[in-house]
Amino acid sequence: GGKKKDPLIQCRKNLVENWGYTDAQLKAVEEEIAQQIARDEAWALEQPKPTLEYAISNVMVPVAGRKA
Repeated sequence: GGKKKDPLIQCRKNLVENWGYTDAQLKAVEEEIAQQIARDEAWALEQPKPTLEYAISNVMVPVAGRKA
């Protein structure tokens, strides 16, 4: 099945079996990551939306007959 080949499951299994990490240690890391993601998401949502001018600046448009 797909779970046997899931790289995250395989990585976690490797960390426990071959590197001596405990499930509790890995859960603590996962919680820290989840908290960082939540902080980053909150920060991103607080940022002002870009103006149309900013959103379309530095956009490359191919010119007919020229290779990019």
